[in-house]
Amino acid sequence: NYEIEITCEGYKTINDSIIINSSASFNFPMTQGMYNVTGDASATADSAMGENTAQKAIDGDLSTRWESEYHDNAWLTVDLGEVKKINGVNIVWEGAYASEYSIEVSVDGVSFTKVADETLAREGLKSTAFDETDARYIKVNCKKRANTKFGSSIKEISILSDYAE
Repeated sequence: NYEIEITCEGYKTINDSIIINSSASFNFPMTQGMYNVTGDASATADSAMGENTAQKAIDGDLSTRWESEYHDNAWLTVDLGEVKKINGVNIVWEGAYASEYSIEVSVDGVSFTKVADETLAREGLKSTAFDETDARYIKVNCKKRANTKFGSSIKEISILSDYAE
């Protein structure tokens, strides 16, 4: 019998005991959170362009988006409505993505703790995993815009947990 710890960057750690007889292969589910707990959350941002408000980033519709004004250091905050145990964030970026951003969490909306720093060089889905933490508020700080004249733009953000709502 061997104790095995499998760690993959960007995913949670899985511990399991197995018996190996000559050769064997195993499939383990590896996700940073099995459940999207964004639910009935609300969202706010430092700015928005026209009807592309913060709430559009959590409406479940990839044809809508939040778009900041045309500047660096824009931010979007999701309020889950109550403290939950979370361990990941999925963001679907529009063509005006943030090339550098951080993810911060808070239980009170006042004191935030950074859980991830990211660099992104493309639009599309970016999954970020981090150690499980209690949070009600999740803030995406868009430090630097992509090489465009536009602001930062998120089509959808999902907050992830190993626990169903």
